[in-house]
Amino acid sequence: MDSKCLLKIQLKMNKFITPEQVRSNPNEYSDILSKILLTCYGEDYPGVSIEQQSNIQGIVNHYQQTCFWAITEEDWEGKELGTSSMIKAKEEFGEGFAEMGKSGSIGSNGSKNGYREFINLWESNPEYLTQFDSLVTTVRNCPERLGKEHVVKSGTGIRVIFLKYLHFQQWGIAPWYLMPDESDGSYEVLDLLFKYREEEEVKKFIQENELYIASEGGKEILDQFMKFNLNISPKYAESENENNADLGLKKNWKILSSSHKTDKNPVKMVCDPSQGGEGDSFPDKFQELTSIEGAMHSIYLPLDEDTRALQQFLEEKGWILTGFVPSKICFKGMWSKLNRTDRPMIRPAYLDAPDELSPDWYKQFVSSTINKLSNPQLS
Repeated sequence: MDSKCLLKIQLKMNKFITPEQVRSNPNEYSDILSKILLTCYGEDYPGVSIEQQSNIQGIVNHYQQTCFWAITEEDWEGKELGTSSMIKAKEEFGEGFAEMGKSGSIGSNGSKNGYREFINLWESNPEYLTQFDSLVTTVRNCPERLGKEHVVKSGTGIRVIFLKYLHFQQWGIAPWYLMPDESDGSYEVLDLLFKYREEEEVKKFIQENELYIASEGGKEILDQFMKFNLNISPKYAESENENNADLGLKKNWKILSSSHKTDKNPVKMVCDPSQGGEGDSFPDKFQELTSIEGAMHSIYLPLDEDTRALQQFLEEKGWILTGFVPSKICFKGMWSKLNRTDRPMIRPAYLDAPDELSPDWYKQFVSSTINKLSNPQLS
């Protein structure tokens, strides 16, 4: 039986193609994936999603788990499908994390059902998804606007799906990418969302560890996130922890960057204990980070270790606290700085319209953070 016939039978039986089925025919499915993403986002999209060979490698080597769905037989016949992937994100977010991305739909309006089927599959914990116990995604939420070749579609619907139907948690914003528009690109203020298979383990780690936050404003906003997402209150360390005060000098820091459209993608710096002291110190890597012309620079600081001196160092240089990364083995804060303050920031639609998914304090945090990123002198 040829591959196209097999694909048709799989979809007709299931209307949902699992990552395991995708792996049985990676070339064919990768081609479909690339075409969907190219149609949805165009060639100017800053991600690497449309690179077919990269998708094949990820699918075959199990670090990219990709699914497809269709609502009607007509959609399948025309290859007008929906798709999403869970992509290993250990380097950036930690052990067990997958980023949910490379998502798009060009068929009937079935995204809600497709995403829900994917999350249900993940929650059922099949063997090939056990490596991912935590999910992260950055969802678009902007209104429609003009682009160079076509209209850049609104992203408000996908946010509703992830918050209302998939029950992801909001932990900050990620204005990482210079998205295509009719000029040199704009920063979309994406929402930074997380979901955990073992949420109680995340809460347990936070409750059993003191957190180190340098500013009172940082503590106030973290209190709000904790109460809203986990219904707990964090414990803050008051005295200096001498064992952690030299964290910036430990040779565990590394830089994560994209080789694809580097000027439109973020460049990030993380503390990676797995390097065992074989990397570089914070001052060395920080100098390297700021020399790379990415769209935005972001630094993840452990907050269950005493990084208060590093937090103060960044904030004095105009870096802004833009979000948090909870997990069951560590807790991080993310400080960010735009590399192109001449480019506009696209405000989320929910800041200027009624919205039931985000509380007022979160909207105030987002609005204030946008202003600080655009005007570092305000921070």
